[in-house]
Amino acid sequence: MAILIHVLLPPTTTIVFSNSFSTKLILRSPNHTRRVRCRISDSSEVKSDEGASKLEYKPGLLDDFFMQSFRNKLVEEVGSDSEKPGYVGLIELVKLLLLKGRTKSETSDAAVRILKSLFPPLILELYKLLIAPIAQGKLAALMVARVTVLTCQWLMGPSKVNIIDLPNGESWDSGVMIILNFSSVSL
Repeated sequence: MAILIHVLLPPTTTIVFSNSFSTKLILRSPNHTRRVRCRISDSSEVKSDEGASKLEYKPGLLDDFFMQSFRNKLVEEVGSDSEKPGYVGLIELVKLLLLKGRTKSETSDAAVRILKSLFPPLILELYKLLIAPIAQGKLAALMVARVTVLTCQWLMGPSKVNIIDLPNGESWDSGVMIILNFSSVSL
């Protein structure tokens, strides 16, 4: 599965993420380079432009369930909870997880434990054994992309399955396009 982040900006603009842990984005176009700092905010803080076209995300019951399940597993791992609600509290817990791990490997192992604990017992092993081998993994890739779009929008925002081109020339509907709208960013 590939994750593509699609940003609604002028067509000549490219986005470069400075690193995987940073909240900085570097926006480049032929005439300008801008650094943008991103932060998590409550939905009440987000202001919208009247005429801008948007894919607006509205959480549902399943989203609340997935977010609370993820938060509960983070709390188990770090040993405490944040007093802050929603995404802000979730990010605070992730920061605690990063501080708890003494090495990158310990933090990575903790993240894997948390993600694995979100699945029912044996489901990952059965998936690996029964689904992954079908069509050299193509069915598994297609399924993972669709399940990601259906179950992870609470974390990533609007997303959709998209086609990715593989090195062997094939194209599969196994990518996940995350749609970010920076319509209020001026270049």
